[in-house]
Amino acid sequence: MNTVSLLVMLPILFWLAVFTLVIVLIVKFSKKQSGPTNEVLFQKVVDSIQLQQEFLQQQQRLAVELKEINNRIQSIEKILKEVE
Repeated sequence: MNTVSLLVMLPILFWLAVFTLVIVLIVKFSKKQSGPTNEVLFQKVVDSIQLQQEFLQQQQRLAVELKEINNRIQSIEKILKEVE
């Protein structure tokens, strides 16, 4: 190789190395940002599912209690009608 072709290739190799470094840094930076964000979103989804399950259990307990109250009211009404 003669020195002229080497002098022409050095800037090209330099800019190629800089471009490669920038691409690698962008990829690493985007992975670091998306990791915790995904974990936080996943944790929020898990928390939401747990809350929904708790609400469902509470609603089921309330439904049972309301049925019991309704049965008691019906029996009280029946007693009151018999007393009249």
